[in-house]
Amino acid sequence: MTIEVSHINESAYNEILRQAVAVIDKARSSAAKSVCTAANLAHWSIGKMLHEQKVDGRYGDGIVKRLSVDLKQRYPQMGLSPRQL
Repeated sequence: MTIEVSHINESAYNEILRQAVAVIDKARSSAAKSVCTAANLAHWSIGKMLHEQKVDGRYGDGIVKRLSVDLKQRYPQMGLSPRQL
């Protein structure tokens, strides 16, 4: 599909395109950083909760493994291995 652009020279259009791409790239980068920050906070909060509940020792390993399995079923796209928790 070709769209004719009239009343603007090629150089001016290319500058508009470059600026639009920069805006989109900056927004995408910002969104990715926000997602990573939120995921890290979620993992940290779960780890803190497990620590506060004193989930460690002989039974803690099994609880963390079970929690990992259950969370993976609910959120398959997230990294929720026992080690990450």
